[in-house]
Amino acid sequence: MNLYKSTTIACLPFVAFSLPLGLGNNLAQPIALLILTPLLIYFTSGLLASSLLFTITAATSIASLMEYGSGASGYQLLRSGIPFLWFCIILGGYKNGYKELLQKFEQIPNSKKIIHNSILIFAIGQAAQVILFYMGSGLANAASASEDGQRVLLFPTTATIIFFFYALCKRNHFLSLLLGLIILASGSKAMLLASLAMILLSLIYLRKPKKIIISTAIGTIIASLLLTVNPLAIERITGFISEEKGVDVTREYEIFHARKSFLSSPTTVLVGNGLAAPLTPGVPTPDDRWFENSKFDIENAYWSLIAKLGIVGCVLLAILFTRLPKDIVTATGVLTLMVFGFKTSYQFFTTFDGSLLLLATMLVRSTLISKSTVAKK
Repeated sequence: MNLYKSTTIACLPFVAFSLPLGLGNNLAQPIALLILTPLLIYFTSGLLASSLLFTITAATSIASLMEYGSGASGYQLLRSGIPFLWFCIILGGYKNGYKELLQKFEQIPNSKKIIHNSILIFAIGQAAQVILFYMGSGLANAASASEDGQRVLLFPTTATIIFFFYALCKRNHFLSLLLGLIILASGSKAMLLASLAMILLSLIYLRKPKKIIISTAIGTIIASLLLTVNPLAIERITGFISEEKGVDVTREYEIFHARKSFLSSPTTVLVGNGLAAPLTPGVPTPDDRWFENSKFDIENAYWSLIAKLGIVGCVLLAILFTRLPKDIVTATGVLTLMVFGFKTSYQFFTTFDGSLLLLATMLVRSTLISKSTVAKK
């Protein structure tokens, strides 16, 4: 494959979603599917590595569909299954796929500059979408937005966190400012907590005390200015720290039913309910489509994975994570998934956010980790 074509495939998703197209999730996901699919050619080994997990999950899902009166849905199987399949293939083939991409990147003059410029375009485009959102325009590619117009969460969400880590490591204060604006505009407690973790990890990466002190001082000033402009972020952080257990009734309700579904039989404990079976009676809402989807979606990745995959499936998924390189960039990706896991399962099911997070770590690693270090891994 042509070298520049390989770079384009790797950077295209982030450049595409930097464009203010006013996409909602219903449109963003099919577009992400189309953009990510050519990339799978690099991760064919992931299909073999994930085959046992796929076989078990498919078997339990088909069994649910064949069970009379179970309420199982073929649409929900595809809605959750395709993003989960893509995520597992990239995760399982990450090591070999990344090395192949890196080899191609290394042969391109100024490849790191191309990747950096792609990240910069992503940040500028998404920051522009935030500004347009506050101006009342509907051009933001919103994963979600508050009705009062104070918060907007842009897709892909977790990739922004990885690029924020990259900007801090590069001590690029302009890029850090843009990505910080996107994070604060989301008002997401998970985004804010993950960004704080990225600051700590970037300080570990920088190592030198002088650089750490300077970066911390500049970051503190920028954060203070942004928090002053956007006091909502302070409220969200305070709420995250002070929130008592059980305040989020919806999440508590979903976890209760997910646990009940998981423990319903020895089979579900071992291999789960699959991706086609409903896990809850649904969350009451005037929106019929939202109500139907809520029967299958759990706003907590840990209980969603346990209820859908069972103990065996979760162990197999954990084994796939061990195939990732053992470095600080992997730590950023895994930690981001862990933080978001308390909030949502969308990084694994129903959206391609998790796949784009893995791709973001590849781009960041290619600029922060030397080729010789990767070869040793």
